Amino acid sequence: MLIKKISDTCKSLFVCSLLIAISSCAVNYPHPDTVVLEQPKPGESLIYFLRAPHDNEALVIESSEKRTVRLPPESYVALSLPPGNYQFTTRHGGFFSTAEGAEKIEVSLAKNSRRFFHISGIEENRPSYIGFIGTGFTPLYARKSVVINRVWKECSELDARGLITISRRVNIE
Repeated sequence: MLIKKISDTCKSLFVCSLLIAISSCAVNYPHPDTVVLEQPKPGESLIYFLRAPHDNEALVIESSEKRTVRLPPESYVALSLPPGNYQFTTRHGGFFSTAEGAEKIEVSLAKNSRRFFHISGIEENRPSYIGFIGTGFTPLYARKSVVINRVWKECSELDARGLITISRRVNIE
């Protein structure tokens, strides 16, 4: 009987400590309905590019009219453009990188409209060389998570508002 009471007490303490640990991780993010989106300038359009939080690599977006935006992880940008057809290319964000970071997208923007795109990809764990063990020549590897096959996907305004609540805005370079 005493052992059962001790066991029940331990279970209760474990559950309470687990709940405290989980609740301490909660961050007070604003609700998506409270996010105020920009309105397009008269006669122009807005296009939003949003980054998902799991992708840790910076990306550079270039438009067909040579605008360049560097998007670090967990960020977004709103580009104001005249109506028309645009092609956007994405490359990895290193200083000398020319590698494609995502497939090119072609977007048609209408007058006084807003469009929203987020980037999506497949997360893959790869072995990564991190050094040698001891004085020998035994290589040391660790698992590194990388995102591959990135694709820009159009999303709804509500989805964009949700991503904006966990992102920070960047400006055009």
